[in-house]
Amino acid sequence: MSLADYSGKVVILEFFATWCEPCRISAPELQSIYVRYKDKGVAVIAIAADEGPGARARVRSFMKEYRLSYDAAIDSGQVMKQYGAFTLPTTVIIDREGKISSKHLGISGDYAKRIASEIDPLLKQQEK
Repeated sequence: MSLADYSGKVVILEFFATWCEPCRISAPELQSIYVRYKDKGVAVIAIAADEGPGARARVRSFMKEYRLSYDAAIDSGQVMKQYGAFTLPTTVIIDREGKISSKHLGISGDYAKRIASEIDPLLKQQEK
C-alpha cells in the first residue's frame, strides 16, 4: 500500500492500535466519516501500531468488531515516524495534492464533526 495509490483524493490517515482505548472511540467515528465521504473523493486508511506475530489477526479482528470498511495496514514504525504520530490515535488529513492539511493528536468529543469541517473545504478546492 502506498499513498500514491490514493492520488487525487483527500486522505485521512488514522494511526491506531487495537489495544488503545481512545482508538476504540475514534474507530466508529471514522467509519461514519468514511461512509459519508467515500464517494466524494475521500480515502480513509487506518495504520496500526500493533506488533508481533499476532498483529495481523488482532487488526483483522478489530476491523471486524467495529465493522470498519476502510483500508487498514500495519506499520513497521516507519510511517508513524514519517508523520510524527507519537500519540494514539493520531489523525492526519492530506489534501488532494499530497500535502498535510492538518494533524490531530488524540480524540475529542466532536471528532467526526471536526474532521468533516476540515474535509469539506479540501473537497471544494477542486471544484473551483
